[in-house]
This record gives sequence, C-alpha cells and structure tokens, in this order.
Amino acid sequence: MSVEYEMTLKNGVNAFECFVLPFGEEKVIAMVRNITKRKLVEEALKSSQQQLKSFAAHLQNIREEERVMLAREIHDELGQMLIALKIDMGMFKQNVIRSVK
Repeated sequence: MSVEYEMTLKNGVNAFECFVLPFGEEKVIAMVRNITKRKLVEEALKSSQQQLKSFAAHLQNIREEERVMLAREIHDELGQMLIALKIDMGMFKQNVIRSVK
C-alpha cells in the first residue's frame, strides 16, 4: 500500500510517498521518500501538454481560416472571370447580329 501526502518543512511544502509492507505477523516495514521534485515535474508536464493542446487547436483554427480565405479568393476570382466572359460573349453576340444585318 502507498500513500501520498504533503508536509510543511523549513523549506516549504514538500510531497512525500509512504510505502507500507507487511513484515511477519505483527510488523510492517514503512519506507518514506520525498517526491517533491517528481510532483513539480509532473505539474510541468501537465502544463506543457495543455500548452501543446492549445497550440494544436490554434494551428487548426488558423488552417481553417486559411482554407476559408483561399476558397473565397478562388470564388471571387472565378466569379470575376465568368462575368468578364459573359460581357465578352454579349459583345460578341451583338457584333455577330450587326454583321448579319
């Protein structure tokens, strides 16, 4: 069995882990170790993972915005070309009608 707990010492709050193992019929062996550094590293890792998730989400949002912007740009450019083509075809039609008369 193991138990984690915190205790305030001269240098501040420290985290400890205590292992208790049976030793014979009426005795136990207890081993206590300071895990303050491990806890700090675990917290730093959690923070880093959260930051990475946040960066990944931000990157995904930027990609989506870029796709939308590119789609609009292509749509606008294609629309302009089609309008110009329609105008050219209208003028061509009028020229053909005039030349036939």
